[in-house]
Amino acid sequence: MGSTKFVVIPVTSTDESIRKVASTACVSGLWCKLLIWDDKAKAGTSLPMTDAQVESMRASYVHNPFNGHERLIINDQDFPMGECSHLESNKP
Repeated sequence: MGSTKFVVIPVTSTDESIRKVASTACVSGLWCKLLIWDDKAKAGTSLPMTDAQVESMRASYVHNPFNGHERLIINDQDFPMGECSHLESNKP
């Protein structure tokens, strides 16, 4: 089983700090989706989200260790994450 997490980061967060959040926020061995905002007032808190909540997201991250898929999108731009390599050594 996995989870979807709603995360609010500081507005001053850099792409690299968002990458660090993505690489540490998920539990090893489980699928995980992070939905990331930099404005708490606009952030979603549950699914389904409103169009405004989706449009105000700063980033999203998905990690599926079962097929090796890992994707980080920041401001509509893909960032490589290493195909789950940062979590592989911690699998139960």
